[in-house]
This record gives sequence, C-alpha cells and structure tokens, in this order.
Amino acid sequence: FRRNVSVDRDERGVLGPNRIEQCQHNTAYYGIVAIGYPPQYFKLVFDTGSPNIWVGSEKLARNLPYLQNSYGLGESTTHLDKQKTYYMKYPDYVLTGNVISDIVRFPKHQFRTEFAVVDNVHGQMDRLRSIDGHFGLPLKQSHARFKSTPLDDMVSQGMISRRTFAFIFSLAGRAATLVFGDISMDHIPTKLYYVFLAKNSPAPSHWTIPISGPSGKDYIVDCHSIEKMPTLVFHFADFQMAWNPSQYVDQASLCRTCVSILLVSPIYCRLTIHPTPPGHMADGNLGISFLRHFATVFDMDNEQVGFAKLPM
Repeated sequence: FRRNVSVDRDERGVLGPNRIEQCQHNTAYYGIVAIGYPPQYFKLVFDTGSPNIWVGSEKLARNLPYLQNSYGLGESTTHLDKQKTYYMKYPDYVLTGNVISDIVRFPKHQFRTEFAVVDNVHGQMDRLRSIDGHFGLPLKQSHARFKSTPLDDMVSQGMISRRTFAFIFSLAGRAATLVFGDISMDHIPTKLYYVFLAKNSPAPSHWTIPISGPSGKDYIVDCHSIEKMPTLVFHFADFQMAWNPSQYVDQASLCRTCVSILLVSPIYCRLTIHPTPPGHMADGNLGISFLRHFATVFDMDNEQVGFAKLPM
C-alpha cells in the first residue's frame, strides 16, 4: 500500500508577545495524525531528526494553555501503558514523560506503535503554540526506550511494503504531500538522483549524506539585490542541485524582534542559511528552506536519499 498524507504549512508561526510570526514563514510543516480510539487528532511536524512520535499530555496542556491538542490516556480504549519513563534532549529543550502504545491512524490505514506522551518541557518550546508534537522519521531507532521506528512498525504490520517515504512539495513549498511506501512516477514525474548515506557517520540514526561542498560567491546582500545574488550549487556524488537566491532568501513584512534580518525597507530579507553550532554532529543540515523546492525520497532499506527537481 501507499499512504499519502496531506502536509500543511504552519501559516501562523509563533504567536505571542514577541510577534515573530513572519520570522517562521515557510519553515514549519505539519500533518494531521489521529491517535487512539476514539481518534484524537494532532498537528505533528514530520521530523527526520526525531527518533519517535511524541505528543503533549493533559498535564502539559494544563501548564501550557496555548497547547491546542493533548493526548488523553483515559480517552483511548486502545492504549497500552508500557510502564516506561521518557527523556529526550533536543538542542533547545528537554522533554520528559512516559511511553505509551496505541493505534496511529491515517485515512483508511492504521498501525500500532509506541510513542511518548510528554508531561514536561524544559527550555525554548514556543513552537507548541502552533503544533502539537513530532512524528519522528529517523534512519534507525536510537532511543533506548524504543525498539523500532514508526516506519518499522508500518512495514511489520503490512501497512507498507518498503521503509521509504518522500516529501513532495509544490507551488514553491506552499503545498506538500508525504508519501509512505513505494514511490512511483505518479508521485514524482521528474528524474530522481540518489546519493548513498555517509558511512561511519557520528550520528548513525540521522540521514547523513556526503556533499563535496556548495559553490557560489558572497551572497549576503540587501533585499534590492536578490536578483544579483548567486545561485548556490550543491555537489553530490554524481549530480548537482541548484538553489536560487529567491529560494534561499525569505522576504517578510516588518518583524522587529527577528534575529539575522537585514532592514533595507519596510520589507525584511531573511537568509535561510545559518552556521551550524559548535560541536554539531555534521557539517551542516539541508533544512526545509532547501527541501521545499525539491522532491526528496528517504530510502531506509537501501540507505540512500533521492532528490528530484519539481515541475514549474
């Protein structure tokens, strides 16, 4: 089976006193996922850097009134309490809670998997104003509390035949589809170029690929010079992917509290290119600001990632 999941862009971004809604324009994508029976619905970010699914608990919702949807343990007749605590550290925040097993539902298909129900969040977690949690899509399971990934469970329970998924964006990232299982020309009509994952990666659960390096000249200029900025070219094993300045520069209206934004008029221009922090596990990340302009296939079984240019 192939399972298509609609992915929506988070238009609202982060609301609140800092008013940084425009700063997160085009950077957060989520899908609607149902968990349990009767189904409880959540807006989850599909995240290749998270090891598992996690959602907030009713306890967390009481402490964070802006959390829109929380998982009610007693409201699902299909849940199983695994009697295991959960701890997960991200770069900007730490999550604690418990591990639960329940049914995860897409339209017409479902599978059982273990996931985290988060009771406490420590650190910067304003994104919970607009989403309810993460749907982890790692290369392999790295968390000690979990034996398998959601994709492993989809395959073992016959929902899909291959551990493959693809993000297929359209309209310059304004719409997207996530496809699980077999990927065909019906999904991606243009040619796919594959690159094998890096061997001996320091982060074996992450999707790490070798890149010879980006090429391009100085690209930090004001908004009036976007057309003069260079195209950045990423050199993979035997193919290249071009990233145009209109794709790696976001334009937004006035946002006084944004960081790394150059004011040249009532319109701000924000580079979507940032240095990796010291001690980062890889030389860089190809984030959503890059991926939203291409179709990207993540193939666990063959340990490779494929890229395709999107039709104009």
